[in-house]
Amino acid sequence: MEAKRLALSEIVIDAGTQARSKINEQTVERYAQDMVNGAVFPKIRVFYDGNRYILGDGFHRYLANKRNGMEFIDTICEPGTAEDALLYGFAANLQHGEPISLEDRKANAVRMFNHHHWSTWSNAEIARRCGLSPTTVATMRGSNAPKERKFQDAKGNIRTKKVAQPKPKQEPEVKPEPSQPAAEGEYDPMHDAIEELKRENDRLTLQAAMSASEIPEDEKISLQKLYETTKEELRICLIELEAVKKSRDMYMTENGELKKQVKSMMARMKKMQGAAHA
Repeated sequence: MEAKRLALSEIVIDAGTQARSKINEQTVERYAQDMVNGAVFPKIRVFYDGNRYILGDGFHRYLANKRNGMEFIDTICEPGTAEDALLYGFAANLQHGEPISLEDRKANAVRMFNHHHWSTWSNAEIARRCGLSPTTVATMRGSNAPKERKFQDAKGNIRTKKVAQPKPKQEPEVKPEPSQPAAEGEYDPMHDAIEELKRENDRLTLQAAMSASEIPEDEKISLQKLYETTKEELRICLIELEAVKKSRDMYMTENGELKKQVKSMMARMKKMQGAAHA
């Protein structure tokens, strides 16, 4: 890395390294006027890939110098590619100059998600580079985050960590409540439901018997699926009805036995009362 005075014409500004969505012309004009008035701006940052000097940070300063008719500009130059220039620009725009918008910061995070190497970095590392919170990055990333993520430790070393994957939630088993038999003469909704399913089954059977020319192919497929679903529902309802009948029969038998016991006990009490008055 070295300070270097370069011609504006030597610096490449169209290599896709701009971290902002667009140039703010008002900022360029303000910088240009400040320069005319004697203001000294920080050097711009360029990256040399062996063939080109690629601008990474200082687009507004570069354009302000060009607007003022300047031919040369002071730079900090270091070896690197267009990717290095772009990555540097992400963070540099957070430190000085025209404030970078939230939309641009989020757009830069998306660019990192889609990059073959940067996409392996942790949410915290991408958030640090783009000026976002790790929570925001995690929300934007969703389920697309890699299982192994890279991060930079305090010494500047790149390390890799595996991210624990959440275990799939097991839905609690829902046990059906025991069916309560309808008392004699009481409305039985299950009976009506079964009768309705029977009628629907008969209707579908009749429609299925119609000729192929009368029913479109897509409707036949839909009817077939509905027929199979209804048939299965009917089978389950019949099984439940049979269980309800058995339960009701058992209930009625137990009820009859209890009535006999109560009647016998009442008869014994009458006899005991009669003997007590004799």
